Amino acid sequence: VRPLDRLDATAIYTGAVPLNWIFVSPDGQWIGFAEARVLKRVAITGGPAATIAVTGLAIGATWAPDDTIIFATSDPATGLRRVASGR
Repeated sequence: VRPLDRLDATAIYTGAVPLNWIFVSPDGQWIGFAEARVLKRVAITGGPAATIAVTGLAIGATWAPDDTIIFATSDPATGLRRVASGR
């Protein structure tokens, strides 16, 4: 993230592995992501990441307007799953 009047960016979150995909809360204040089979969220302003759920290998997610997160896993038998965002 970076202020509009600056060219250099500041990392919101620095994890152990690169993130393949992220998703944003409807109000734009939170970023969700999966890291090491765990669904997490971090404030857009930075800070520590909070665990939402252990998901297995999540392959995509979206933050719904009702403050839940809908995600898919690599296991075709599970279909789509929904968890509370925990904020």
